[in-house]
Amino acid sequence: MSAIGSSSAIQELTIIRHGAQGILDTASKGQLESEFGTHRDEDVMIQIMEKGSIIESEVSKFATR
Repeated sequence: MSAIGSSSAIQELTIIRHGAQGILDTASKGQLESEFGTHRDEDVMIQIMEKGSIIESEVSKFATR
């Protein structure tokens, strides 16, 4: 799971296909419940902030939005 946030909203994302190159999509309540024991956004984000780790990667110069 990953989290993308701004000052006004936070959204938990999941990778649909295997590996780091997969497509990101919004995590379902069931996925959040299974992974974190809750589907409440606030509780999930607290767990990610307290227990998560930073994973660095490089973006290809050919990547587009």
